[in-house]
Amino acid sequence: MCRRSERGAILVHVGIAIVALMGFSAMVLDYGVFWLARHQAQNAADAGALAGVISRVYDEPTAAGPLTLNSATTAASAGLIMGSPGTIAIDPAAPCPAWPGALEGECVSAAVSNSSPLPAYFLQVFGQPGPNVQAWAKARMSAANATNCLKPWILPDLGYTRANLGDLITLELANVSALNFYKRVDLGDYLLDIQQCAGGSFAIGDTINTLPGPGVLGLQSVAMSALFSQDPLATWNSATNRVTNSCALGRTCGCGTCANGFAGRISPLVVPVALVSPAGGILAPGVTPVVITNIVGLFVDPALYDVVTGTIGGHITQYPGIQVPTGGTVPFSSAFNVRLMLVN
Repeated sequence: MCRRSERGAILVHVGIAIVALMGFSAMVLDYGVFWLARHQAQNAADAGALAGVISRVYDEPTAAGPLTLNSATTAASAGLIMGSPGTIAIDPAAPCPAWPGALEGECVSAAVSNSSPLPAYFLQVFGQPGPNVQAWAKARMSAANATNCLKPWILPDLGYTRANLGDLITLELANVSALNFYKRVDLGDYLLDIQQCAGGSFAIGDTINTLPGPGVLGLQSVAMSALFSQDPLATWNSATNRVTNSCALGRTCGCGTCANGFAGRISPLVVPVALVSPAGGILAPGVTPVVITNIVGLFVDPALYDVVTGTIGGHITQYPGIQVPTGGTVPFSSAFNVRLMLVN
């Protein structure tokens, strides 16, 4: 019987195996590149959405505009996709998604995709281009109900709404009540709490004790000077209702334990103050329990502090807060204490 030569048969099997192995390599390597690029695009989109909503809080609190768009675009552009800038689309006034409990708020969205083809090492063998990636993110600003910091002052709640952003508030020394933080009742503690951030969680609905404000103008003046020195060039822009010339813009604040606890990431002169019922004992003698009805951000304006009378002046603004399960709530239309979060 004649036998055919099998010489070269292995080449056929090797050729078939090479095609299969290249297919697996395309899946492993090229799609590995795809998922890495997708992750980088998502990071850029997340950064853009969060930067945009932060700008909504501090730069354009009443309506989204070019500052929000610029902040979101700049943050998203900082994230490269396989070494190249992505294509970015920002919606500074995006519709907010439905949320359990009909949570109110305002949203900024960011979409990021690759602007140049991704590397395709093995897919090209099969005539396929590199895949495209896209990522979306949306961040929400909504009402918070608590803060981890509070100044040792209270103000009567006169029904302020977000329409009052930028309004001037004055605290006359005779009407200022010091908060009794953890039995901290002496003058030294009061003055220290002006300069630093008093720890502990304070929520809407909490009952706090007040004491008559210390009437020592000289010592209060020292404490206020120490507060103002944490952001010496900061001013209030009445046209835009925001802080300008703050050291926080350049991350150059050297305040250590800042007055608002944010290590200079937000102007140290923007601090949280409790609002209480007008009948809550602002002028009552002795220790008086009052209930927090809202928490307002206050830019303590150096230009409005009167050393002679001890009057403290500031402008209503927003302040980043937290959410605790035991605290009360206020509608978004009356919220100055806000929280920022990614929602999708």
